[in-house]
Amino acid sequence: MNKIILIALLLIMSFSAIAQKRKLTRTGGGNTNRSEQSENSSLEDRERPSVDKYKLISIDNDTIHVDTTLTISKLYKYNYLRKDDFELLPFHNVGLPYTRLGGELESDGTFPDVGINAKRFNVLEADEIKYYHVPTPLTELYFKTTFEQGQNVDAFFTSNLSKQFNFSIAYKGLRSLGYYQNALASTGNFRMTASYRSKNDRYLMRTHFVSQDITNQENGGLTPTAREQFINKVPEFDNRPSLDVQFQNAESLYLNRRFFLDQSYAIKQSVDSLKTSSIKIKHRFNFSDHEYTYQQDEAVDIFGDTFEDQSISNNLEHQILHNRISLHYDDPLLGRLSFKAGHRYFTYGYDRLILFEDREINNLLEGNVVSLGGDFKKDISGFQIDASAEANVSGDYDGYRFKGQAQYELKDSITVAKAGVELIDRAPDMNFQLYQSDYINYNWQTSFSNQEKQRLFAELESKRLGHYSASITQVQNYSYFGYEDVEENEQEIDSLPKPFQAGGTLRTFKVKARKDFSLGKFTLANTVMYQNVTDGQDIYNVPEFVTRNSLMFRDYWFQDALYLNTGLTFKYFTSFTADAYDPILGDFVVQNDQEIGDFYTLDFFFNAKVQQARIFFVMENFPTIFQGNNNFSAPNYPYRDFRIRFGLVWNFFL
Repeated sequence: MNKIILIALLLIMSFSAIAQKRKLTRTGGGNTNRSEQSENSSLEDRERPSVDKYKLISIDNDTIHVDTTLTISKLYKYNYLRKDDFELLPFHNVGLPYTRLGGELESDGTFPDVGINAKRFNVLEADEIKYYHVPTPLTELYFKTTFEQGQNVDAFFTSNLSKQFNFSIAYKGLRSLGYYQNALASTGNFRMTASYRSKNDRYLMRTHFVSQDITNQENGGLTPTAREQFINKVPEFDNRPSLDVQFQNAESLYLNRRFFLDQSYAIKQSVDSLKTSSIKIKHRFNFSDHEYTYQQDEAVDIFGDTFEDQSISNNLEHQILHNRISLHYDDPLLGRLSFKAGHRYFTYGYDRLILFEDREINNLLEGNVVSLGGDFKKDISGFQIDASAEANVSGDYDGYRFKGQAQYELKDSITVAKAGVELIDRAPDMNFQLYQSDYINYNWQTSFSNQEKQRLFAELESKRLGHYSASITQVQNYSYFGYEDVEENEQEIDSLPKPFQAGGTLRTFKVKARKDFSLGKFTLANTVMYQNVTDGQDIYNVPEFVTRNSLMFRDYWFQDALYLNTGLTFKYFTSFTADAYDPILGDFVVQNDQEIGDFYTLDFFFNAKVQQARIFFVMENFPTIFQGNNNFSAPNYPYRDFRIRFGLVWNFFL
């Protein structure tokens, strides 16, 4: 009730601010303080910079401005991740993993990732950090209710101390108890950025520091008995804490800290970009630290035997120090050319050796990788050609990456067409190569071959026709976690996960379409995705069809003081054998026994905009009030019940 009162007070204050706009007039009589009146008048008459002056800049210099509009896309991004989650299915509590409904057989770059993929949906990578240039200080506040005893907030502030120097600081925090036993989620994302450009525009520096932590109580999902009670919608178990879970004595913690610096110096500046060339030298430094800890007060049988009858404490650490230097040449005739050389030093491992009778599990992977590469970009007869290539030339890992694409823009219809190819060869994630645990089964050291990925893709984007994308992907030596049957005393026990590498080729096809239709004050927003795994259906699981459709009504109320949109969002996906979540790995395991899906969700939303505040009110999955809920997000992990959630996103321009 206190939360509702707080939101109501904020709304009242917003309306009051609009209704009480004063018009100061100069009069000769009364006790008017003329100096105070003149000062207030000058403040009110001062022209506020337009919103497009508040710029957000990516590390690749892609620039957009702050957007304070209220659209259906803003509703799609009003979530814990702060981005559209169309291809994701959330677990029963905020701050837990997501099941992937779509993907591109993720792999990028020439160097293996750390893994722990189930824990990293909320982690901001280096290329996702934005830098800013603002004429006045800018603040953004995000707030959204969660699932019992907690909130989700994101506070951000940026300011230019001068035209050359900007800094920003932000923190996103979450605490949510959840409605199932031992399902507390607590996360924190601290970000700090700075950017500097010299007065003569020769030197440019951008840097950031992030510290991100994700803490989850782990319960292993529902027990077999509780799973049947949930599926059968037994009334007394509508009280979700009454459902038994596999265990209540475990917790996981993922930590990520990163310091990033990108700087460039113009050796030769371009006087006229259409006539003269320029030369820049750039340096990029990236130090990243990952830690993953799984702790359990007492071992449980579902994960197999342990080395000793004791509590479980698994601790993984991974550090990467990456330096890259590049030379960039921009010429009106030749285009934009760059040549780059990089060096990585890495460590990944644990604090012990493990000895079996037939093998030894090392405690550390450590080494160096040197890479060379280049980029090319040029406009040729209306086509924008982009190509980039990089290869590891020495060190502990082989690998290469090539991406080339051509883009054509039809300005008369504001249509952009793009097509390209991507080739990637790199080692599997680190947790496929080496893993240790107090659970005996979770110990391995492999010598897998590099994964080889080829992808063809095409996109079409038009304000009139909509947005369409398609891709064909194939992967050789696809690495995945799967289940291996284990026997004890000549009796088969629960299957336990192991790393595997496919011998054949995995092939997938994916097409995605997005188009909105408007009539008067009504809009129908549609997103549809079709996927087909032509080879490798037993090792790569995604639904064949996913759709999201929103019917929205838009209008202005209270003499245009409030803009609202309200309506319904429908989402559906076909059934598939979703990957299982394994808390010890912090990753997903391929399984082919339990299907999820073939169900829909329906949300009612009422959103409003008052000045720079966007207010959101959502009744999530409300048909379950009448139908009940027996759907799953992953094997043994239930999907969310009906909940009312609300909050706001508020920008302040000082």
